[in-house]
Amino acid sequence: MGSIFIAILIVITARVARSQLEQLWTIYETPDDLIRVALGLAVYIWLAVNLFVLRRDVGAYRTWFYLGLVLLPLSVVCAVTVR
Repeated sequence: MGSIFIAILIVITARVARSQLEQLWTIYETPDDLIRVALGLAVYIWLAVNLFVLRRDVGAYRTWFYLGLVLLPLSVVCAVTVR
């Protein structure tokens, strides 16, 4: 459950951080797009690293399971509706 939740967060981050302009090189024209892409890339890398980190105890797996049950439907709705 936790891995699916983090994967959906990666998708949401990629969609939100994407530049509003057509080409990648045009992000330098406005500081807002450059900041959005830079922060999105940092969050994307952080989430991707946490996706592959194994937890050390059973309690952490239990916590991620319960969080996944609660937050997974909400994150799916956000991934579908965020543009």
